[in-house]
Amino acid sequence: MFDIGIVLSLGFLLAALSALKLSASVTDHGLSRDSIQVPQDAQVSPVPTDGTKVIGRGTRVGEVYRLRDGRLVYVTTPSPSSSPSSSPSASPTP
Repeated sequence: MFDIGIVLSLGFLLAALSALKLSASVTDHGLSRDSIQVPQDAQVSPVPTDGTKVIGRGTRVGEVYRLRDGRLVYVTTPSPSSSPSSSPSASPTP
């Protein structure tokens, strides 16, 4: 009876873990879905989070939307040199 209990408990444990979809974190080479991959030659600087102001000039490069499940999606804006008819794009809805 003890052996059957162990087998059943392992089965329930595997079913519970598969319901949480934890297999993707193992099969995606350890990368988190919340991570950002940046090319090696890109210049990256941290954004201040302590309430300090960031001063400078720049151009808008995209928008960030928060989905209902809490994920953030970054949508780039097309470059001005590309013509609108060359690549169809759907407008994102927040």
